[in-house]
Amino acid sequence: MKNILLISLITVLFGGCTSNVNKTTVNSGSKVSLQQPETNIDSLRKWVHKSLETQSLDFDGDTLKFMSADFYFYYPFGEYDSIDSIQSKYPRLKLQTVIDTSQGVSLDLYKMTYNQNFIKFVKNSDTKKIEIIYAKILDSSIVFLRGVRVGLRRDVFFSKLFNKPVHLNKINNVKIISALEGINHNYHFNSDTISSIVMDTDYLFYKF
Repeated sequence: MKNILLISLITVLFGGCTSNVNKTTVNSGSKVSLQQPETNIDSLRKWVHKSLETQSLDFDGDTLKFMSADFYFYYPFGEYDSIDSIQSKYPRLKLQTVIDTSQGVSLDLYKMTYNQNFIKFVKNSDTKKIEIIYAKILDSSIVFLRGVRVGLRRDVFFSKLFNKPVHLNKINNVKIISALEGINHNYHFNSDTISSIVMDTDYLFYKF
């Protein structure tokens, strides 16, 4: 009986010491990284904003790809009937009209530049709307209709796509394809912010 009591006492004493050591290690002042696990694709599909009218959503390596019928992705600068209206909205952009003959006819294209930013537009003869041919945005001076811009934080950008916080730290690119017509958006991340935005289309005009 005495031996059993002695063993129990030793167990309690050493168990308490071990507990204190563990607590001291955790509270020693060293920072412990508790990075959230990556959000899985099934959760993303459930949490995407309904207004985006998403038709598909998948991972492709470090790229998140989805197709959306949201009107915004076809007119990210807004919907305009004239190039003058765009220039009044974005007065920093320098406008140059260029003649394109790549399709066998002469057609006015509108090249707009500022610093390292480059955008090319055409007026659609059917819709009478100004549409993007190509765009490359490398600084924060150009802000799109929904506040998207270079320099925007990763979490703020994803909040525009999903109705719950998501953790996509392994994603370095987001590719959004418009289901309305042949235009796609490519957002590249450096660390936790958008570092470049490229928009390309299936227009066959000279894009640069």
